[in-house]
Amino acid sequence: MNISHILSVEELRDGGSLIVSFQSDDSCVYWLMFPKAGYEGEKVVFGSPALINRTTSIEIKLDWSSANAWLHRLETYIVNGEHRNLIDKMQGVIDAHT
Repeated sequence: MNISHILSVEELRDGGSLIVSFQSDDSCVYWLMFPKAGYEGEKVVFGSPALINRTTSIEIKLDWSSANAWLHRLETYIVNGEHRNLIDKMQGVIDAHT
């Protein structure tokens, strides 16, 4: 799958899930998602990462190593400074689990 472009990098309004939304050459929209699983005190706890095809609703659970590979692949398309901060936050989540 080739990435066409990044649509958004955001923290969802559910209180902390992190996503990179992108379109690929198959014309589908995907999310690389780090879902919020809950809280540990004031800190957000993340569940297993996933790659979600938003067009077909197919979700693939990822291990942390695969999520890291996807994040590195996607981050080459990030130019916005605000987005960079969220990418760094995602990398911190990965680092905490590896």
